[in-house]
Amino acid sequence: ISNTFMRRLVPYNVFTPNSDDDKNTEFVVEGESLDEYEIKIFNRWGESVFKSTDINYSWNGKVNNTGEECPEGTYFYIINYTFKFGEKNEGKGPIEGSVDLIRN
Repeated sequence: ISNTFMRRLVPYNVFTPNSDDDKNTEFVVEGESLDEYEIKIFNRWGESVFKSTDINYSWNGKVNNTGEECPEGTYFYIINYTFKFGEKNEGKGPIEGSVDLIRN
């Protein structure tokens, strides 16, 4: 397997935490061959609603996954990461983007 194939980071852009079909109920980031990973998610006022250093710990739409349900809307994330393979300055983050939380 080539290193290019193994290096990828895919944040999805929408999720429905209270969906009746149990599909797409968390904001998931898929990644492989990561040496370091940290995600921070903020509401539109810049307040932190979630952070993690474990790519397998996804955001469920609640403040820090245990608190109050976050309202429907657009949230913003920053992902800092480093891949295990590559040159010194290759395969490093951050990635910034947005995710839509939809409640139905």
